[in-house]
Amino acid sequence: MRCTIIFLLFSFHVSILLNNSNSLRGKIDYRKNGDDWPGICKSGMGQSPISIAKYQKVNKNVLKLHYKKPSGVIKWNGSSYVLNNDEKESKVTFKDIKPKPPVNIDYTLKSVVFRTPAEHVVEGKHYDVEMQFIHESSDNKLKRNNLIISVFGKKSRNKKKIENLWSNIQLNGKSKSDIEGIDKLITGLKDYFFYEGSQTVPNCVENVNWIVMSKPLYVDERFISSLQRKFCEKDFPNGNARNIKTDNERQIYQYSLGETDAE
Repeated sequence: MRCTIIFLLFSFHVSILLNNSNSLRGKIDYRKNGDDWPGICKSGMGQSPISIAKYQKVNKNVLKLHYKKPSGVIKWNGSSYVLNNDEKESKVTFKDIKPKPPVNIDYTLKSVVFRTPAEHVVEGKHYDVEMQFIHESSDNKLKRNNLIISVFGKKSRNKKKIENLWSNIQLNGKSKSDIEGIDKLITGLKDYFFYEGSQTVPNCVENVNWIVMSKPLYVDERFISSLQRKFCEKDFPNGNARNIKTDNERQIYQYSLGETDAE
């Protein structure tokens, strides 16, 4: 696996601050890509990530985005680059169609985590990076009180594909972006997969509704290369992605943001 990382700047008006760390002490060890983590990480039957190959296509949408202008600072926490969202109004509405009648659940955006290479595999495709938008519900009684939207990043040299995604970037300082909101970018990707899974870090709790976008966003190849030099260290020879887990015949659905809204 190639060791690559990327930061996608949205209309977050996000300031970027990269703090490198050379130690895994007290952090998550990725030297075996999560195959040696204890507890439910080894024994759970609904673990993530998975390889998405067989799925049922449904002509509807169960997701509605309500993003404002998330803000924060991206920091290195010893195993991942993380943006903790300071703005508390961005959320998504997920329609759980299992109950009768279906139930709409609101999840608030808490953070964005950057994984490289991508953790999920879609129809045999391996991407350079996976940006995970982590949301939580305020209802602690929910079995799945987390919802994560995964957006893939793919290298490109075509300026026409990437010019609206980037502004001037200073890796060792602060910079702001001038691009469209992430809700519009995600909506433009249209199709997405849904399955029930787990967090991909210890304790790997199986409390996540996963939304995995089927298509990637295009990313400047030069920017990925510059970030790769910052991320690839001896403690992370294979990046910070957990290995693929067995799906155990879980149901996987493909929906489309172009279909009927979740409301």
